[in-house]
Amino acid sequence: MVLDSHKLIAASGESGDRVQFTEYIQKNVALYQFRNGIPLTTAAAANFTRGELATALRKVSILVIYIVSIKV
Repeated sequence: MVLDSHKLIAASGESGDRVQFTEYIQKNVALYQFRNGIPLTTAAAANFTRGELATALRKVSILVIYIVSIKV
């Protein structure tokens, strides 16, 4: 899944959880760029993704998603 013109995200896991989580990350990265006029850096996008994944894992113990972030 494309986050922006320079970032991709790949995920595996249950299809519903995976799609919902990656779309959530994609929409929030786009929202940040819309609000601030500049895109997130790769490090900032990775940090945001890790934080959201950690929060999701604390809330639901069954949710398991593997994330790979690639800079293009």
